[in-house]
Amino acid sequence: MKKFYLFIIINLLVLTSLQAKNTNHWVDSQSNLIDISSPFTDVLDHLPLKVVAYPNPTKDRLFIECENPLNSVSVYNLLGQKLKHFHLEGLKKYEFSVSDLPSGTYIITVQSGNQAINQKFTKID
Repeated sequence: MKKFYLFIIINLLVLTSLQAKNTNHWVDSQSNLIDISSPFTDVLDHLPLKVVAYPNPTKDRLFIECENPLNSVSVYNLLGQKLKHFHLEGLKKYEFSVSDLPSGTYIITVQSGNQAINQKFTKID
């Protein structure tokens, strides 16, 4: 069943891509060059990173879950100042305290492999 879903994902990625001049590469919709000489690992590295941060809003703890192993999580205020940073080699789920932060809106940056995603969360009292 996993092979079937992988086959569908790869076909959708290929159908929405433009073929580059080099037959071992594809250009995806964001102009990233994808090497298709090893068909599964390279294509899977370019699929969007899916991260869930909950509860949002939160009072004291924030949970982060990702399908891929996490490298790091950082918390920024809206001025772009880094307030917290955690190295998480290989974890897929992580929780941390935000009770020391004042009420407001924050941005978390989650990095997994060579991909990063930003999400907003709100701290309430």
